[in-house]
Amino acid sequence: MKNDPALGPCFERGLELAPLLVGPEDLAGFGLEIIFSSALGGVAGQHQPMYLGFVKSLSSQYGDRLTPALMQREIEKSKLDARSKGLLMRCVNMLRLMWCESGTILANLTQPTNLFVILRSRYLSSDFALPLQAALINALSRALAGMPEWFRWFFIDELAKLLKDPIFAAFLMELLQELRHNYVSFTGCVQHLNHLPAGMLGLVNNVFLYRTVDPAVLRKLKEETGMRGVSQKEVDDLPPGWAYWYGQESNDPEAARGT
Repeated sequence: MKNDPALGPCFERGLELAPLLVGPEDLAGFGLEIIFSSALGGVAGQHQPMYLGFVKSLSSQYGDRLTPALMQREIEKSKLDARSKGLLMRCVNMLRLMWCESGTILANLTQPTNLFVILRSRYLSSDFALPLQAALINALSRALAGMPEWFRWFFIDELAKLLKDPIFAAFLMELLQELRHNYVSFTGCVQHLNHLPAGMLGLVNNVFLYRTVDPAVLRKLKEETGMRGVSQKEVDDLPPGWAYWYGQESNDPEAARGT
């Protein structure tokens, strides 16, 4: 990456690169579940109840004392079948490469600089990269004792890819319900509303609707968010890059109606 000509001027102005390291606090809560739920191709299948329950029990039992080495020992002595153990160990081995016994990625937010996390690899498969991205969102959205409550914005393109993981979908639903109590805001982009879990649209404060010829999209928005004042003809005629904005809790009359 240092040889990337587009980044050359950035390095000259002080850009620094550091390996991505995560610790026990970063993977608390949904973090480990998200990563390990990918090991067997998601939570579906005959292995799901035993292996996901096993991961949850490890997290509950050891808390921030859980390390890749401890995970390996527990997996090896567990009653899981050989296939499940092998796939879970693949995740453990990937975690070893970025594990930090102390500290947290949230500590980077205390520095007077911008933080960019780039997940780029020629060889890392998507069934680990996407859950890792979700786990990082989980980590960076958490409050940490002793740190100031800075407001954090998350802009997630291709949100539907992350929502394919039921664990992440459950995490995001829970987080959206608590947004007004946290210093966190999410912006997600989807091409089809059928990718969203049931009830998620009702938790969204602002909707931006771009041109679509599918009348089911506007119909669903009106049913689940109360959006009004916009016709399908108006949506069909939107120029590229233009959108109708609907703010469910806006004190602007036009935004609350759809503008």
